[in-house]
Amino acid sequence: GFRALKVWLALRQAGARGYRRMISDDIQLSRAMARAVEQRADLELLTQALSITTFRYVPPSLRPRLDEPRVAEYLDALNRELLGAIQRGGEVFVSNAVVQGRFVLRACIVNFHTTLADVEAVPEIVGRVGGELDARMRPAVLSDSVV
Repeated sequence: GFRALKVWLALRQAGARGYRRMISDDIQLSRAMARAVEQRADLELLTQALSITTFRYVPPSLRPRLDEPRVAEYLDALNRELLGAIQRGGEVFVSNAVVQGRFVLRACIVNFHTTLADVEAVPEIVGRVGGELDARMRPAVLSDSVV
């Protein structure tokens, strides 16, 4: 079948050594993204493996309350909205996953055109858009006692 056509063409074009280098580069970029996520107080890194990094937006004021069911539900809803807003905005593309029962953003680096500047921009964009959404959503979803 044609499912392996892309891999076959890439191997023919770059060779096994070049293909290994591209995969290695993707993994290094994913690790760089994980480090950039960890530097932000408003993002929570969940996983980093191979070329995939998962994380979510968590307003710093809610970090001490992560175990509260209403806060957990709110963060899932906030990150769902955040995913849609980011995808509609077109600055970056991330998908989603559920990790440890939490809705998270999932960045999978597979494009050989992706640069270090690209992956380091993602946390800033997610933080900015997440902050804007949180300011609009939280008053309507969570009572003042949780804020």
